Amino acid sequence: MIRHGHPAAMHRPPRLLDVEHRTSYRYDVPVAPQLAPVRLTPVVGASQRVLEHELRVEADGVRYRFEDVFGNIVTGFDVTTPYTELTVTSRSLVEVVELIDDPSLLPSVQRTPSPGCRGSAR
Repeated sequence: MIRHGHPAAMHRPPRLLDVEHRTSYRYDVPVAPQLAPVRLTPVVGASQRVLEHELRVEADGVRYRFEDVFGNIVTGFDVTTPYTELTVTSRSLVEVVELIDDPSLLPSVQRTPSPGCRGSAR
């Protein structure tokens, strides 16, 4: 078996995934300002590249960004005024390459998005 990263490993043609994730919070009464970290930036690795990434936060505040101990990018925002609604939207265009050790082992599978997720493969 050829190991991942070996020069002889075969690749499927790359696929582009256009993924949008939206989370909305709504409150009956204004909530106090708060710190809110999110992990919505795709990971870069041997089998995927992030071509585009945008994170929108529909609230007034200050943003910060750091890498956690697991290598995930954390984007945080310090919401500075009370609010009754907050929406966070992440949109990414990711190129994915699947490594194939033995093409005869590949199943013929039709992939579909999970319920509640919006995204498309190009």
